[in-house]
Amino acid sequence: MRVLSWNVRGLGAAPKQKVVREIFRKHKCTFLLLQETKLESISDTFMSKLWFDDQFRFAFAPAVGKSGGIMVIWNSVRFAMEEVHVASRFISVVGSWVMEQWRGGVVGVYSPCVVSEQKDGGVTRHCEVIVVVGWTRYLVSDAWLLHFLDLRTISLPRGLLDHTPILLCNAYTESGPKPFHFLNAWIQHHDYSRDISQEWYALIANSSRDLVNKLRGLRVFLKHWNKKSFGDIDRKYATTVRELDLLDHQAEGMSIEEELVEKQSKLRS
Repeated sequence: MRVLSWNVRGLGAAPKQKVVREIFRKHKCTFLLLQETKLESISDTFMSKLWFDDQFRFAFAPAVGKSGGIMVIWNSVRFAMEEVHVASRFISVVGSWVMEQWRGGVVGVYSPCVVSEQKDGGVTRHCEVIVVVGWTRYLVSDAWLLHFLDLRTISLPRGLLDHTPILLCNAYTESGPKPFHFLNAWIQHHDYSRDISQEWYALIANSSRDLVNKLRGLRVFLKHWNKKSFGDIDRKYATTVRELDLLDHQAEGMSIEEELVEKQSKLRS
């Protein structure tokens, strides 16, 4: 069971959509709850950019102008939805987690900064709330904690966005082979076409290997070629994210020096 909550401060830009999609896919979430999307309307094509297959459903509360906006997306195989309620400041989804055999509700909330306006919006009148997902925290009922004894929250690196994504999950983690990722930067490399063609023809010349094994061989070659041509990109990216996350923590609760601001901007670029 994994639920990801994130105040994205706008989701119209393609780079932000890519960051959200990569975090979501990496952590294999059942629910994705996004606040402050600043979107007045969305399409099925737009939603497919945030999800990796067609096994999803979603609910959407539009922004008013450039303010607010809530989006809740869930895996339609792992979660059997029974009812959805949409209001201007919250979306509640009631149903059952199929694998966990657990029925409950998930509520995505976007609350304004003005304390006098922070009301429940009638959430509790619609359904028995099991989990309420807010901007920076999760409110979990006793029944939920008794069912999921190892429940925990994790702050994930925020990357290009302004706020930290919060992951609610249990200790159980799914395992399996890593998917193959094709990088657009490869085709821009001056030796790409020559090196890949030579390797592929060499694999074809080996008639003892079927197509699947040839593709596996090409995958291994691409892995080594990528590291040789571009260096260890994953390690560089992880190092950059850690440095940026450290700067974020240093900036919390204190005025940040101009030098650190410049370093943050450079890392994000």
